[in-house]
Amino acid sequence: MQHRILMLPSGLDLPDEGPLDLAVEIFWPDRIDPAKPVVSYFCLPGGSINRHYYNLQAEGDDSFSFAAMMARQGAITVTVDHLGVGDSGKPRDGFLLTPDRLARPMPMPPPRFWRACATVR
Repeated sequence: MQHRILMLPSGLDLPDEGPLDLAVEIFWPDRIDPAKPVVSYFCLPGGSINRHYYNLQAEGDDSFSFAAMMARQGAITVTVDHLGVGDSGKPRDGFLLTPDRLARPMPMPPPRFWRACATVR
């Protein structure tokens, strides 16, 4: 299994805050057949856990990792830490991350996200 971590701009504009980035991790199989369709899973954890939930590691045993299991089956897994959680940006005032603000449409990911996805194949 291969993986890459990206820090992508969230596009969320909060008062008196600098830019906040989202931590995104992409997992893919060692080999992908470009002639076949590829299943992709976009995983955003809840309950204040972070993206590592989808790649749990136990010494010498990767059977707890959803990302590893999906890669063995030929799928791509994209995991994302919500703002304020894990490695994503955390505003000084977490109460600014209201549902209304978080539900706003985000801008298209920057070109480097798409380049990273293109290198998966």
